[in-house]
Amino acid sequence: MKFIWAKGQLNRNTLLSFYLKINKKCSMLKLCAVDFYQVYVDGELVSYGPSRTASGYSCLRELPLDSAKEILIK
Repeated sequence: MKFIWAKGQLNRNTLLSFYLKINKKCSMLKLCAVDFYQVYVDGELVSYGPSRTASGYSCLRELPLDSAKEILIK
């Protein structure tokens, strides 16, 4: 499992994008976020979030990656 965090000081209305080209077989993407996100696998929107929770909490979302080549999270 690899954790990815934004570096530096972030201000409001900041857009972050994460792109990953997969060279080896991956079975699952685990994603936990507080702010809005969209997940694209091989150019197709497969998920968005976050799930509704109480203030100060977030939900873990697990997405299967059967034969994915590219992942974009923005």
